[in-house]
Formats: sequence, structure tokens, C-alpha cells
Amino acid sequence: MEDQGKRGAQRLSVERLNRWLDLGFGMFIHYGMTTFHPLGYPDCNKLIDVSHFAPDRQNPEQWVQVARDAGMRYMVLTSKHGTGFCLWPSQKTDYHVGNSPVKTDVVEAFVAACQKYGIKPGLYYGGSTDLPGGSRAGGTFDKDEWPSYITREQQEYRLAQVEELLTQYGPLEEIWFDGSQSLGAQARHELYDFCANLAPDTVIAMNGGWEDDGRRPYMKPRRCWPADLICIEVAEPPIWGTDPWRKMPVNRDGALVEQPLDYYIPVEANTMLNTGGNHAWFWGPGAHPRSDMELLGMRTLTKARNANLLLNCTPDNHGLIPQDQIDALMRLRASMQQLGFL
Repeated sequence: MEDQGKRGAQRLSVERLNRWLDLGFGMFIHYGMTTFHPLGYPDCNKLIDVSHFAPDRQNPEQWVQVARDAGMRYMVLTSKHGTGFCLWPSQKTDYHVGNSPVKTDVVEAFVAACQKYGIKPGLYYGGSTDLPGGSRAGGTFDKDEWPSYITREQQEYRLAQVEELLTQYGPLEEIWFDGSQSLGAQARHELYDFCANLAPDTVIAMNGGWEDDGRRPYMKPRRCWPADLICIEVAEPPIWGTDPWRKMPVNRDGALVEQPLDYYIPVEANTMLNTGGNHAWFWGPGAHPRSDMELLGMRTLTKARNANLLLNCTPDNHGLIPQDQIDALMRLRASMQQLGFL
């Protein structure tokens, strides 16, 4: 590729980022306490008793097999979402699967299944309900930045849990942070550098800081910098395409510079396979897959505009991806094959 000889100011090489970009199509897995309790998503300021997490047929290997059969090449699992419930037995809290009725280390089982079936594993980390100091702080955006709402104690807790994930379950293709704008610049830089030191080959995503400047996605450095990707949530890449080369008015440490620097930053668009029901990202009664035409359109647009598509699927309260989602994915694969996407 013509970009290979150009370095750019980004941390990872163009070659490494192109390997990630070549994966093309991945599965987001939203699964956790919200799957089992209707207040899990809209009310993240209360701890829901661990007894609610009780799948009777939980099988992460099934999730990975579905992704493989659908033509997906990587996956990202919500290791911890807004409820604060951890899908691994974290040593930093009691609020985890090890204290639930089903004590399986879901993160471990997921990563093992990915390795078994040749899928690149990734982990999402978000949520702050169980952080020391209480519930998630509120706040609103000002023009350019969402100020930090995290204390030093909370940051240390976050770093300790991220260390568990990166050292116990790696190597990971990607680690995906939600709500990164609420950390503020200093804590976000510390988190990024911490991950880069522990897992130098892992791609780091920070959600929550992009906008369409009329021609292509633009990363807002005061909301999600530093990061190795631009995350576009529930939207397609802009019509003008997504050339990963972009000018950023900052250096590697986030300091403003007089002349913008060249960074190679690919795009990942993430959206939901399902629509309807009580939850957008998690399984819930009444949800159903989007139309075949809409799903094919999502995949076609992201591929045509040089971005990866991370399509969210939702294991149900049995712990399995439901058959209607599987059927929709298999029809999508057939359509992709006809277009030569696979």
C-alpha cells in the first residue's frame, strides 16, 4: 500500500493500523447485568444485586462461532458496562461474575473461543457505578470539552482493572473505552499511555469525540485524544470517504502546535444489528434485527468509505445469540458474498 512508507506522528505504524483496517467487519457484544435487569441501562447509578446475573445456557463459544460464520474477523466484548458489573472476577471489586449464580469468567471464555476460531479478540471497558466515591457524575458539554469528572481514587481503580484485562487476557486486538470524554485530558492521556506500555501492539479506541466537518470525520482532541481510532457511533462514515490521513493540531502529548501534524487514524463505525424493544445496545423484549437491506447498506457504506464496521449483537438472558440475529447475519453474509466482499 502507498501509505506504508509514511510514518506520521501516531504511536502505531501505518502497517499495524492497516492490519486492523483489513479486518473490515467485527462483532460488538453487549452483554452483562443489563441483559438480565430492565433497569440496568437507563439507571446506571444503582448497583443491581449480582443474583440477577443468571444465564442458564451461557456460551461465549457460540457467539464467536456466529461471528466467524458471518464473515466477521474480530470481536469486542463489554467486559464492564454502565452498571459496573464485571464479566471477569476482578480483584478490585466484589461486583463481578465470581459472586453471581453463574461464576464462569466470561472474559476468559470469550478470549479462549476467539483464539480457538481464529477471531481477533477485543474488550470494551466503561461504566463507573461501582467506582470509589459513588455514582457516575453528571455534566454537560461546553463548546469544546467535557471537564473531568473523575477523582484520583477513581482513576487508580480504573487503571488497576484495565491492567487485569490487559495482562490476564491478552494479547488483545483492540481495547475500547466508553465515556472517555468525561475523564478529562490528563486522566485520558494517563490511561492511553498506561495501555500502550502494557500492550504496545493493541489498538486503543476512545469513544465520544468525533464530528463530521463536512468532508470526513474529525477527531476532537479535547474529548477523546489520544486514540488510535476514530469511533463513529450509530452513524455511517461521511459521504466524502474516510482517508485515514488527517491533520491534528496536537503533538503526541496532546499539546497544541502551530502547524498541524499528520496522523494516520482509521475509522471504526459501530451500530446495532437490532432495533426496537426496551434497549438499544443490550438484548430486551421486543427487539428484532434491522431489515436485510439496511444491514447490507451499513456494511456496503463502511467498506466503500474505508472504515471498519463493528456491528452489535445481543446475547439474550439465556446467554446465547438468538436465532433471529443469527439468521439476519447469515443473510447478510450471503449478500456480501454475492458482492465479492468475502
